Amino acid sequence: MVKVLSFNPVDGVLDEVVVVAGTQYYGIELIGPKNGTNVTFTTPDKFLPDTIEVYRNGDRQDDGDYSLSESGGPGTGYNTVTFGPEHPPLSWEKLFVDYTV
Repeated sequence: MVKVLSFNPVDGVLDEVVVVAGTQYYGIELIGPKNGTNVTFTTPDKFLPDTIEVYRNGDRQDDGDYSLSESGGPGTGYNTVTFGPEHPPLSWEKLFVDYTV
């Protein structure tokens, strides 16, 4: 959510606070090879990092099971999910995420 102050140009007063909600996406498949060695996957959109929920074979993953990053470097927007190296996804596994942009 983003809070925006509404400025009235007629009297120069801040009239109200408007809350603008982001768009929520559900069941988005992570992009990347599932081959038993790759642990880095991306989303088709940049997402707000505190809104993402990661699912592996239908089970919601704990924050410690993966990390989030910005593939283009700091300030470019989060779009990468990296699983721990001890459990790389196999070809048959289903990897989905829910997030807000």
